Amino acid sequence: LIITGELPDGKKKAVLDALLVSLAEHAFSPSSVSARFVASGGVPLNTAVAGGVLTMGERHASADIPAKMFIEGIESCDREGISIEESAERIVAKYRQEKCILNGYHHPQHVRDPRVERLFEVALSKGLYDRHCKLASAIEDMTEKYYSRRLYLNAPGAFAAIGCDMGLKPNQIKGLII
Repeated sequence: LIITGELPDGKKKAVLDALLVSLAEHAFSPSSVSARFVASGGVPLNTAVAGGVLTMGERHASADIPAKMFIEGIESCDREGISIEESAERIVAKYRQEKCILNGYHHPQHVRDPRVERLFEVALSKGLYDRHCKLASAIEDMTEKYYSRRLYLNAPGAFAAIGCDMGLKPNQIKGLII
């Protein structure tokens, strides 16, 4: 309600619940470790939480970055009449050539983030797996060609794709991640 100005319908609520649960406890992530470390100093809970939030940047909790990439990729499909697969290839080729971080892909603690498959299953079951999710998967498929290994989609990347298919904007997705 605070982020979009309206309550989610039943389908969006179920998917949103799954997305938020997937991020609730994330073991040794920078934000959870930082929040725990700050809390160990005996500070109030809000101070410890703020310590965790301060670690959220370009490499952690960065779902807004792939959300922008997915939106631009789908806009290219519509504007240029290209397929999702062609858009995916252009994106991966550009990121690789420019040596940019492909946010939303790879995970330092998992070869393959176990949350992604389940999040996509929930989104699909509620009719909220659409073009942005398909683009996210097509980008993953294309990484082998340009990186000589598969870069698997991670949970923030899945969160971004599903959020876009739910009609959320990148800054709204970032707000939910935080």
